[in-house]
Amino acid sequence: RKSYVALDLGGGSTQVTFAPKHEATFTASPSDFLHPVKVSGQDLTLYSHSYLGLGLMSARETVFRLHDPPAALALASACVRGPEALPYRQYTVTREAETGFEPCLAEVQLFLAGLAIDQVEELPTRKIAAFSYFHDRAVDAGMLGEGESGVVTVGQYMEAARKACSSPTTAEPFLCLDLTFIAGLLHHGYRLELT
Repeated sequence: RKSYVALDLGGGSTQVTFAPKHEATFTASPSDFLHPVKVSGQDLTLYSHSYLGLGLMSARETVFRLHDPPAALALASACVRGPEALPYRQYTVTREAETGFEPCLAEVQLFLAGLAIDQVEELPTRKIAAFSYFHDRAVDAGMLGEGESGVVTVGQYMEAARKACSSPTTAEPFLCLDLTFIAGLLHHGYRLELT
C-alpha cells in the first residue's frame, strides 16, 4: 500500500515499475506490461516496462538527428547554444538559428510524440523514486548535492532546463538537452504534474 513507483533512466533505455493499486491500471495497461511476481511469499502483479531508445544517450542522438538527413554526420539542434561545434559520438553538432529552452522543448516533444509511451492514469497519483540519470543530472544542475537524495519536482527540472539553455557552459555542453529531455519525458511522456 505504501510502495513507490520506480523510474530508472539509463543511457539506452528508461524503465518504469510499480505495484498497481487501481483496477483501471490492470484493465487498461498493455498485457505485456503486467508481470506476476512473488514478493515475500505474496503473489503480486507488477506494472513494469522498459522503453528501449528512451535512455539519455539514445535520446540525445535522436533529438540531435531530428531535422537532419539519415547519413548526415554534421547535425544542428536547437538544444545546442555554444558558438562552437560540439563533438558527440561520430557527429559534430552545431546550433540551429533558433535555440534555447522553448525550441529545445519543441524538439523533445516532437521526439516523444513519435513514441508509444503508455500514459497510465495511476502513475501521477503515486509517490515516485527516480534514480540513475534522473539523479545524476539533478546533481549536475545543482538541485541536489553529490551523494544526496531529496525531493525534486518536474517543475524544478523545467526551471533547471530553462537556466541551462539560457546560459550554457563548456563544462556541461549537453545539460540543456539532458534536462529538457528529462522534464519532457516526465511531464509530456509520463504525464506527471509540474509540482
